[in-house]
Amino acid sequence: MATADPVHVSEALSAFPYPGTREQLVRFADRTGADESVVTALTLLPAGRYANSAEVMRAVAGDDTGPGH
Repeated sequence: MATADPVHVSEALSAFPYPGTREQLVRFADRTGADESVVTALTLLPAGRYANSAEVMRAVAGDDTGPGH
């Protein structure tokens, strides 16, 4: 998994309208000017639909296998 500061990931997605897919998260972060490390980390998330920021943060940290776990 790409290294991205969890605070930066959280800040980059603070206005994201959950739920959303990995692709939607990546597009949102890119469109809103998130740091390259954040966009890369989101790109490497397991595919699927993320219900909330907690699911994203667990996946970014490598603590689960994808959304819904």
